[in-house]
Amino acid sequence: MHISWQTGSQTENAFFLLERKTENLDWEVIQRITGAGTSSEKLEYSYIDRDVEMGKTYSYRLLDVSYSGETGISQTLNIIILEENHDIINDLEFFSIYPNPFNPETRISFNLKEPSSVIIDIYTLTGKRIDRICNENFESGYHEMSWRPKDLTSGIYLLAVNSQNLYKTHKILYIK
Repeated sequence: MHISWQTGSQTENAFFLLERKTENLDWEVIQRITGAGTSSEKLEYSYIDRDVEMGKTYSYRLLDVSYSGETGISQTLNIIILEENHDIINDLEFFSIYPNPFNPETRISFNLKEPSSVIIDIYTLTGKRIDRICNENFESGYHEMSWRPKDLTSGIYLLAVNSQNLYKTHKILYIK
């Protein structure tokens, strides 16, 4: 289950707590995501909940925690999982991210069995989206693109591929 949200601005945001509950269990924190403090920029966040089962209903909510400890709670989102949560769907074969580790650039290649829209994003380990490599429709067949980070520090990042019913992440290591 891919969960994403955006903020138009933030004031003294220390972190977010993503909570989940099921029919039999009460609210539990499944992820803590570092906030951006005070910002007037639009920021995007994302989390993938891989611990879901087909046929179950899950409820999610987001807690916005400030530096002073004040907490705001989002509306509850109820989701019924209707199909299995597979890492790989037959419509997309992910070939490679090479080189990895990399500097100054890495290449991403994939093969589509059918025409499909593909979104490729880069996230920090805390779930903050920092770059969108592509958001395009592709014909079936082999595709390759490159990514060259701008103004990033060395570190581990997540490359996320979203195509139809597929959401897959890969760790990448950028070395300056």
